[in-house]
Amino acid sequence: PDNAKALYRRGYCQMQVGNLDEAQADLKRAAQLSPNDAEVRRAMHELVEKVHEYRVKTKQMGVKMVGSSSTKRDQDCSANDCCSNLQPFEEPQLEQQDFKKVGCSADFDA
Repeated sequence: PDNAKALYRRGYCQMQVGNLDEAQADLKRAAQLSPNDAEVRRAMHELVEKVHEYRVKTKQMGVKMVGSSSTKRDQDCSANDCCSNLQPFEEPQLEQQDFKKVGCSADFDA
């Protein structure tokens, strides 16, 4: 739809149930249609926080998976942090410039 309020509501609901990719798409479109809408900006900030939480949880899960193994190879791997760039789950593809358009200054490299 091309209704900013409908996109905002759908995006916000998607975010609440954990569908971060869908939420990002809807909120991004809502921000394009209504760039000065404070509710959309607030939802975008909340989405950034949820993505950060997701990344932290995913990283912690990976550490637990690697750290719980008792083999020497796995211990060496975790000690050298050689697997830190591996991602067990696909992360939402959020682009920093999308959030800057609506006044959100999030650090996506964290």
